Amino acid sequence: MSYSFTGPQGGPAGVPATTLAGTGAVCGIGLLAWLTPGAWTSEVVHASIEAAGAGVALTVATILGWGLRRRAGTPAHHLWISCALSCMGILGAFHACAPVGNAFSWLKGGTHVLGGLFFAATWLPPRFPGKRVARVLPCAVGAGAVALGVFLFMHGASLPAFLDGSGFTPLAKGANVTGGALFLAAAARFFFLHRSGEARDGLLFANCCWLFAGAGLLFPLVSLWTPLWWAWHALRLGAYVVVLSYLLDAYSGALAELEGANASLRAVAEALRTSEGQVRGLLERQRTERRESEERLRGHAEALHRSNRELEEFATVASHDLQEPLRKVRSFGELLKLECGDKLTPEGRDYLARMQDGARRMQVFIEDLLAYSRVTSCPRTLGRVDLTEVARQAMDDLDVRVRESGGRVELGELPTVEADATQMRQLLQNLIGNGLKFHRPGEAPFVRVEGRLLKADGAACGTTGGEAPGPASAREPSANAAAYCQVVVTDNGIGFDDADAVRLFQLFQRLRGHSEFEGTGLGLAICRKIVERHGGAIEARGVLGQGATFTVTLPVRQVAGRGEAAPPAIG
Repeated sequence: MSYSFTGPQGGPAGVPATTLAGTGAVCGIGLLAWLTPGAWTSEVVHASIEAAGAGVALTVATILGWGLRRRAGTPAHHLWISCALSCMGILGAFHACAPVGNAFSWLKGGTHVLGGLFFAATWLPPRFPGKRVARVLPCAVGAGAVALGVFLFMHGASLPAFLDGSGFTPLAKGANVTGGALFLAAAARFFFLHRSGEARDGLLFANCCWLFAGAGLLFPLVSLWTPLWWAWHALRLGAYVVVLSYLLDAYSGALAELEGANASLRAVAEALRTSEGQVRGLLERQRTERRESEERLRGHAEALHRSNRELEEFATVASHDLQEPLRKVRSFGELLKLECGDKLTPEGRDYLARMQDGARRMQVFIEDLLAYSRVTSCPRTLGRVDLTEVARQAMDDLDVRVRESGGRVELGELPTVEADATQMRQLLQNLIGNGLKFHRPGEAPFVRVEGRLLKADGAACGTTGGEAPGPASAREPSANAAAYCQVVVTDNGIGFDDADAVRLFQLFQRLRGHSEFEGTGLGLAICRKIVERHGGAIEARGVLGQGATFTVTLPVRQVAGRGEAAPPAIG
């Protein structure tokens, strides 16, 4: 029977190792026995054969046991082979060391019976005995074999006789024949596994078990040191040579796997070196592009800052330059009305009134434009500002308008913040003044001012007035501030559509004409400028015909470096 093993790479070894080994061993030792008439006693040769077989068995058992613990998908029959070889190797080592006697025979019989029993266990279902038990079973069997070997070595003489002079007792023959039958059953199992394709090493172990089975069935004809005795050992030695061929094939397969792994690693290393060069080039290009983008952005920012500064300076200069001729127009208009008003026709007096009204509106426009430019051109004076007190001052400035409109302003308690007091007063005066100005005909205006404190994450941490809606604007407040405050100004005026909310804060934008409400369209733009300069945000919400709500969110403490100088600490 030949043996063809499919190695780890899937290629057949193509070596009839089992047949050659078994036949060669039997023929060699049989020829030696034939050339030596009579018994040939050599305990050294016998011990060497047994020790060599034990060494091979223990080596393969260790390899299979390691595979069971370390590798997933290990064939189920490797568990029983590992247990069998472990037991046979340990008891065979004790047998090689034992002197000829009853313990000597018991150890050899135990090797054959227990080895056959564990090999025959391959007939058990693959799921038995479970993963946890399978991981420790070879070690447990090995420990048990050591204990049994020590016991038989120490107390074998007191056990029932296995040796009768130079022959063996029926008990010894029965034990070895039983072991041979078990090996025969195991050989059939491995042959079936090989034919079904379930075990690629099935034929190898089938041949191994055939040789062990032949040795066991031949044992009743054996006597000590006779030619059949050495032929019996030749069969067993041939079986161990078959096991050794598994080790050699596994070694060659491992070398092939390592060579394949090395080739893969070399390819991966080469790919990594190539990728490293590409990544370095990409990173260098990205750094260069980022530097160029930062330089372009810095240049655009500087140009924009310079343009804004020039525009502010132009607005300031232009407004001042326009003041003088405008004052002359208004002054000469007043003189013309006083001295020549009676001499003018009604049409002329109408022209004069329109001229004076236009000059007055132009004066207001210039003043508002100056106020807008001063928001950023004038240095900020930061300090602790009690917004409640500032709101009262703004209400005092608006007292005449409140009386003329018959309106009412309700002021809640507002927080104290770090800000420019003059600009906070201008902010609140514009917001309250808008609520008084844009009221519905026939209904007295009502304006309510309230505030609350917010944590850095936007959660309310204290209320200084009534509840206010959460912040939501196109420009979020500074994320660096530790806490915020909200000032909410609500009125019952004409309101507006929320779709027009963004337009309210743009320069010269008006939702109503001059004929309905006077103004230049700069008031809310000034408010937005003040709030943004303090690192805050402003939003507007309204309902047409019902009123409007303006929400100002400001940091309680200004961040150092935002203004012209670091703000003082707030105690």
